[in-house]
Amino acid sequence: MTAEFTRSFIVDESESRDRLDYFLERRIVGLSRGRIRSAILRGEVTVDGESRDSGRKLRPGQQIVVAFDREPTLTMTPEDIPLSIVHEDDALLVVNKPAGMYAHPTHRIHAGTLLNAAAWHLNATNPSVTIKPLLVHRLDRATSGLLVMSKTLKAHAFVAKQWMERRVEKGYVALLCGRLPESEGIIDAPIGSSRDHHPGFRVMPDGRPAQTKYRELERIGPWTLADMEPLTGRTNQLRIHAAFAGAAVAGDDLHGQPELEIFREANPGVDQPERLFLHAARLRFQHPVTREHLGLEAPLPVELEAFLAAIRDSAA
Repeated sequence: MTAEFTRSFIVDESESRDRLDYFLERRIVGLSRGRIRSAILRGEVTVDGESRDSGRKLRPGQQIVVAFDREPTLTMTPEDIPLSIVHEDDALLVVNKPAGMYAHPTHRIHAGTLLNAAAWHLNATNPSVTIKPLLVHRLDRATSGLLVMSKTLKAHAFVAKQWMERRVEKGYVALLCGRLPESEGIIDAPIGSSRDHHPGFRVMPDGRPAQTKYRELERIGPWTLADMEPLTGRTNQLRIHAAFAGAAVAGDDLHGQPELEIFREANPGVDQPERLFLHAARLRFQHPVTREHLGLEAPLPVELEAFLAAIRDSAA
């Protein structure tokens, strides 16, 4: 039977010691790691004519051949979607993600994500070279701000290790409904998940350790504008910790209940923003090539600036 989908690659010097599955994930844009690993297990991938396991380390000059009986479903089709690029070089692509955009495709969402847009940006001008953007970290769909992608596995491994070891300086701007316990401090509350509770992630005694550093920037009527820094990286950490401290992030109807209802009852007629008021404004980490520290900033989106101006006028 003739294979409907075939690809052949030669490993170059920069890819020496890469794992076979990581190599293919980068080379075939849009093919999920799960599909790659199942193909390797079924013998649809060969290295110099022989089947190998997913963790096989590669050597320069080896030939990798992929042959599928059917055209695979690609989870990340490149799409011509505008990007707000904050920084770009041969190793990294850093963008200012808008609120409402998924960072990556899911089993339900296949289009319109940041990775779809990045795949187009990195490959449309040079179709002879395939670069698959790799997310270094995540942002909630409702959160805007700085998001880092790598262009190579080596850069990805170097930068992702900094996130894992908590060596990255991160700063978020959040508008909170009410007041935090102190003008600055640390919220230390473990976060876990439960299928019997909605939303699933919440503060739980047996959850994983989670700490958020915060600093009050401005008091605007009943609101607090705050700088928040996650010292750990739990799912929805800032939203959960803000609500736990009694001052939910404005616009957070998911993790902010019942704090938002209490705030609305105490402040009748006060509008909420049309989106979550949480923005990843600052990052500082070590560059994977130069080894210099890279400091990046993303200004507040215009809709958040407009809402701040409106509540400042109202408070005045």
